[in-house]
Amino acid sequence: MRRRNQPSVVIVFETHSTTTDNERWIASGWLDGQLSLAEEHLRRAAEQMASNSLVQDHFGDVLFSLVNLSRFLKVNPEDALRRATDRFADRFHFVEAEAARTGRTLDSMTLDEMDALWKKAKAREV
Repeated sequence: MRRRNQPSVVIVFETHSTTTDNERWIASGWLDGQLSLAEEHLRRAAEQMASNSLVQDHFGDVLFSLVNLSRFLKVNPEDALRRATDRFADRFHFVEAEAARTGRTLDSMTLDEMDALWKKAKAREV
């Protein structure tokens, strides 16, 4: 059940955290296993994209695996997703601003030109 004024992704992360807190079977090889599992789920989701038959299920498996991995790395998945979204928005605004500065629009640029600006935006973050 969704709580009032709380994004559904937060509820999913909280529910997952509660579920996996009860599972104390993390062993030394667990990290490699989680990385392999996430890769496998991602591969399956990509394979299903053409037919769209089970892509949602496999993509859910990818997210579940990545949230498990985030717990092992002691990374809050909600915070990580928020930061990634903010970085994406900042980069996109930079690309738009750089295009406008040169009198261009994104529609008039090639993908290679936009990619060059994207790389420039990423380099500014370091």
